[in-house]
Amino acid sequence: MHAKHKKWQALFAVAIIALPAGLSDVGPAAAQGISEDYVVFNAPEVAKDFPSSAATVVVDKRLVEQPTSGLRVERVYQTIPPHKHERTDVYNYLVSGRAKFAVGDQPAQEIGPGTTIFVKKGTVHSFPELIEGPLVFVTIETPPRDPSDVVFVGQSADKAFISTEQPK
Repeated sequence: MHAKHKKWQALFAVAIIALPAGLSDVGPAAAQGISEDYVVFNAPEVAKDFPSSAATVVVDKRLVEQPTSGLRVERVYQTIPPHKHERTDVYNYLVSGRAKFAVGDQPAQEIGPGTTIFVKKGTVHSFPELIEGPLVFVTIETPPRDPSDVVFVGQSADKAFISTEQPK
């Protein structure tokens, strides 16, 4: 594995454990530690609070919202058409599920639990196929992504895209 990728995976792992304040009430089953300075959580436990199906493509729970970064757990219920984020870099760690992930016009590649994806702002990407769904991701965004920063390319989502629970 390239050293640059190892560096980002290590940074991602540390960020999941110790991102700073702006935390929501994660819930006792999911959280092993919460203070104004850090959060430790269990993503599968957080995901248990999500509905088994949804009227939106994605349901997420924002755990941290800072001026320069955000942390959330999200569940993806159906395919996501080509889109980009104009203001946000996104780091996704796939906790559960399997899917095809594509960047631009490149062929889709299969991803599974443990896969980490980095998508730089402005980069068109999609999830054209859910093999085992729904998907559960831990997502770090720099800066935090406003739900309006999902810009579909060439088409739009068939229904409402995201339902978000904001930090308190």
